[in-house]
Amino acid sequence: MIFPSHVSKWQPLVYLACVILLPAVDRAQITRRKAADAQALSARSGTGRAAISSAPRDAINQNRPDDVFIGDSMVASRITTAAWTEATGGRKAEIVWEPGATSARWYLYLKNHVLAADAKPKQIYLFFRDRFWSLPELTVEGSAWAAIERAMPDDDPVIRRVLGGPRMGDATRLTHALESLYPLQYRREAAEKAFTDATLGWAAAQHRVKRSAARTALNDVFSFENMRPGLHMESALDSLDLPVPFDPSPDAGFLPAVVDLIAQHHAPVTFVRVERRPRADGSRPGNENLRAYIRELSTYLEKHGIPFIDLADDAGVTIEKYGEGDHIAKEWRTWWTGRFAARVGVAPR
Repeated sequence: MIFPSHVSKWQPLVYLACVILLPAVDRAQITRRKAADAQALSARSGTGRAAISSAPRDAINQNRPDDVFIGDSMVASRITTAAWTEATGGRKAEIVWEPGATSARWYLYLKNHVLAADAKPKQIYLFFRDRFWSLPELTVEGSAWAAIERAMPDDDPVIRRVLGGPRMGDATRLTHALESLYPLQYRREAAEKAFTDATLGWAAAQHRVKRSAARTALNDVFSFENMRPGLHMESALDSLDLPVPFDPSPDAGFLPAVVDLIAQHHAPVTFVRVERRPRADGSRPGNENLRAYIRELSTYLEKHGIPFIDLADDAGVTIEKYGEGDHIAKEWRTWWTGRFAARVGVAPR
């Protein structure tokens, strides 16, 4: 510990920076993001929409994978195709993902990329985090909408029903409320980086130590590991203990449409809930509202005969195996891939 005799002097300054400076930086980040979104929206094809991408479907047809993984960076930071082939004794894998993809794109990836391919995988894994199936309005605006359009060859009635029409105002109410009540949890990646970089630089200079040593000390004093980026909505929901009801009605989210696709195509799909980064004391984020939600989700999937793997309480994925936020560190991805292969029973014995 570097700072015990100085903490009382500068702790109030850090507090003021958190409650005064960070919101200002956050607002500036939102302004820049809106400008980027506007630019992305203007960069459309002559039809007024983003160009359709067939690359994921083409890759599946060309590589003919045994297993396909769908998700966002949670799956990309956990599975590597080379490690999967090695861990399974030769099974090939394809990962269909984009950074920031949420349930709207997962539904479209399954429908228009994986199930529409000529090559049929033996197994499809849908990776997700906590309540994301009941938050359909996440990451669907601006440049994210262009990404949705790239996976949507035609006007999709499910997309229109869930995200469009008179329900759109209600669908985004929770998002807007959380941004207003808890902006630092919801949108703070740039703000957090700017603040931590400045704080670490100042602390290292004041105490004539390396930045790595300063970071360790600040983690001990201020639990900076609990201010990591990338959690956004989930962190806000956990911290505010807000209940998100599990609603399986067709207009409430994309999960019912995914379940229908699975039934129509007799698709071998398994839902996989990934782990969350442990807190400093080793406990995992979550509360009774989240546990109740997962119980209802599990019951719903079981009713429809869909396998569900819940990795959230996997004590073997300890904190040193994480990189940024809930992502698995690069040096541990081969290990995680092999562990998952063993979990689902496809690793040679």
